[in-house]
Amino acid sequence: MAYSSRGSRFNLLLLEDGEYYLEDVIATYSRIPPGKGVKFSRVWGRRQKGRLKLCTHSVFFVPNDVAQPISKFCFRKIDDIVAASSLFSESDASSGLVLTCSEILQMKADNEVGPYDIVNCDDSMTNPKRHLISLVHTDLKPFLEQLNELYGYVSSGNLATLHRNVISARHVTKFDISYLADYTERPLLKKVPLVSRVSPMINCPGCLNLTDSYLYFQPAEINNIQKERITKFALGSILRIYKRRYMLRQCALELVMEDGKSVLFVFEEIEERDEVHDILLEQPRLVMLERQSPVFMTQQLLRWQRGEMSNFDYLMHLNSAADRSFNDLTQYPVMPWVLSDFKSATLDLDDPASFRDLSKPIGALNPDRLRRLLDRFREMPKDGQPPPFLYGTHYSTPGYVLNFLVREYPEYMLCLQNGKFDSPDRLFIGIADCWRGVMTNPSDVKELIPQFYDTDDSMGTMPGRFLRNSENLDLGRRQNGERVGDVVLPPWASSATDFIKKMREALESDYVSENLHNWIDLIFGYKQTGPEAEKANNLFYYMT
Repeated sequence: MAYSSRGSRFNLLLLEDGEYYLEDVIATYSRIPPGKGVKFSRVWGRRQKGRLKLCTHSVFFVPNDVAQPISKFCFRKIDDIVAASSLFSESDASSGLVLTCSEILQMKADNEVGPYDIVNCDDSMTNPKRHLISLVHTDLKPFLEQLNELYGYVSSGNLATLHRNVISARHVTKFDISYLADYTERPLLKKVPLVSRVSPMINCPGCLNLTDSYLYFQPAEINNIQKERITKFALGSILRIYKRRYMLRQCALELVMEDGKSVLFVFEEIEERDEVHDILLEQPRLVMLERQSPVFMTQQLLRWQRGEMSNFDYLMHLNSAADRSFNDLTQYPVMPWVLSDFKSATLDLDDPASFRDLSKPIGALNPDRLRRLLDRFREMPKDGQPPPFLYGTHYSTPGYVLNFLVREYPEYMLCLQNGKFDSPDRLFIGIADCWRGVMTNPSDVKELIPQFYDTDDSMGTMPGRFLRNSENLDLGRRQNGERVGDVVLPPWASSATDFIKKMREALESDYVSENLHNWIDLIFGYKQTGPEAEKANNLFYYMT
């Protein structure tokens, strides 16, 4: 993951699900006071300078002044789009357009991340319905035609035509060879595969090209907000290559680079993914540290059994082998709760009572809860649809992951929840509260994520940062009136860094080393499904 609240104010996380960014232009923005006969000069004198971002479902105005909020005009809330010249007689109005709308979303005032403000346009002096946008160095007529075309598709609900005529039309189908770094490079692919570069909550379509020196990604003319028209990856910098499953299809390829960063490409055709994978492995410039083969998997297992690999590293290896990736929130790496003591003043790692029973799934740790779940399970028809299950949720979901990471990556949760943080009482408040929830709540059986044990900055972020509200985000107040801030740590942890350090010590302890294989059987092994899963009380809803 990569995120910075102090970077570019506009990013693709501000778009709604299924929306694409198209282009931007220099513009000015003014609100038109209510009433007839308003002079253009009066409106013009109140303008903000900035950029207008054209997207498939909305337009954004991003002021140059970071103290001013970004304004998002959703097509669903727009009543009319006309040229300013139809309302104003002055010649200066020829470059402007007027949006009449009932609602505006505002975000990132003072360049701070937080819930979006909904501004109801009631045609008052404070919140007028009409808004003037004047284009600078851009011809108004073709831009206005394109804007009205998009507005027509969305307002009429004709999204299939929007996708066919606008989104698909901007896909790149041929790689531009002028982007090659060296004219002596030898292309290795007969056909340029269409792909999407995927990261959490973001999908950027484009195409790939592979030569004997580089792997190239050429983005399409949608969702490309980077200045670079091409991204290239030197073959000698690729450390690992994995075939990945994405959205239940074996169609993705993940590359891990020598700087620790990774990139995930999703292919339209599985055969093209396999071809790129196989050709990459044949390249002499490729220096890989590991390959996903049965022999390699056995070697890693033996290394772990001999104590040559830490529990953390072996779990990360298993997550990777199971198609889990930091780029895919639906298959984010999963780690176990290993401790059960989050109340004591000191943590005793020599006492087995300090640890969770790793032979049981989270949902089976509380006998009373398990008994109720088993009663419900026995009452379900054995030949019905869905098949009988114990747990209607899962141990890892995008919502769980982002709840843990909301302080470090707040824009991901805002994107997932349409501009809102979760209810303050449902947020990740404290470690003890979270453990209490997974022990007692019938619908809470979540496990942890690698950040709880990462002391080596292997994910490119400061260990324990996700536990601190370092950006002073307004996460709301709980019902008891307390403001949600840093995650409340156990008494035995003096700081977020100390908490991560002790969690890692627990993960690498003798007790966990002797019992971790039981948890691995539940999550990655033979107790995932079928009769063995039923014996182990490890049956989840079949779609998970």
